[in-house]
Amino acid sequence: MFTYHLSYEEKEALLKLVGFLAQSDQDVSPEERKFVLDLAHDLNVSSEGAFDDLDGQNLESLCDAFQRDSAKRVAIVELVDLALADHEYFAEEKAAVRDVAEVMGISDDEVAKIEDWVARGQKWHEEGHRLLGLVGDQKVDV
Repeated sequence: MFTYHLSYEEKEALLKLVGFLAQSDQDVSPEERKFVLDLAHDLNVSSEGAFDDLDGQNLESLCDAFQRDSAKRVAIVELVDLALADHEYFAEEKAAVRDVAEVMGISDDEVAKIEDWVARGQKWHEEGHRLLGLVGDQKVDV
């Protein structure tokens, strides 16, 4: 959504964080897999290693790539967007988002505001698709 504000290094780290979140509930849904692969395409970064397991040290290392507060918030927005991609925000996903936010120094209150905003945005987007009669992926490359 706001990923154009990120540096290339932040984009690479974001993709790995999104992959980390996708597997946090031990089940990468088709919607989550598509989200991660589409994000890699949109960010123009390789999806290789996106679903690799991370330990705590690697998580901290990835979060270190985000030095600006705005970049940290963009990362949390993308993580929440992924977590809600399959319309279920599992406890494991919520905990993983909170873990990343904690490492980044983002408060639970701020994360809750982001979660609410992203959920409302997804509903608005879905309503737009219904209103316009768009079904599935109807992207046209020009």
